[in-house]
Amino acid sequence: MQTVREVPRGKPVRIDVSEGRLVGELTLPRNPKGLVIFAHGSGVSHHNHPKSASVARNLEQNELGTLAVELLTEEEAHIDRITTQLRLEVDMLAARIGSILDWVGADKRTSQLKVGIVATGTAAGAVMKALAEKPERAFAVVVRSGRPDLALGALRDVTTPTMLVVGSRDLGTLELNRGALEKLAGPKRLEIVQGAGAAFEEEGAIDRVALLANAWLKRYLQGKKPD
Repeated sequence: MQTVREVPRGKPVRIDVSEGRLVGELTLPRNPKGLVIFAHGSGVSHHNHPKSASVARNLEQNELGTLAVELLTEEEAHIDRITTQLRLEVDMLAARIGSILDWVGADKRTSQLKVGIVATGTAAGAVMKALAEKPERAFAVVVRSGRPDLALGALRDVTTPTMLVVGSRDLGTLELNRGALEKLAGPKRLEIVQGAGAAFEEEGAIDRVALLANAWLKRYLQGKKPD
């Protein structure tokens, strides 16, 4: 029987942006083979998002560090819970992704690690827009039930290897992802999890997502960044 690798829980991080401060959690295995940033666009905190937490635990047990960061400040998150509008501000969220990548590149714990991103919801559009401007900032992206189509005009400039994962029963998102896939310029793949809906609540669905994400990310994040 395979032994599950125990990874100590993460450390809180604070990332300053012009509008305030973003909060998150950095978890690093003993010898990380890369770092994966988790970006949510649905207004749901990573810490209260068991599906993403499950994917993160799988990556950590497979020697990938994780950084879960809220894309909205505490005040903005409060406003967004009422209006649901800030999660749709793709340009603002793309700038936040850039700030997070800057922090990763400057922090001594993460600066030598290749970076991947797992994005959900509207954050997927923000990630695509950020990487269209600076594709070298990340080595791989996984989008789960996301909206990369929100950056439709930028997709042709995204060369970062990107995998889109959608449930077969999430028909609207599946159609949007198929359209986005055609426009992506770099290595790309669409994975459809049979029988799954938008939230991947069905038995075994999120485990399938975790396996797909782990394989894709480790493919591109093995080893440290060259000096």
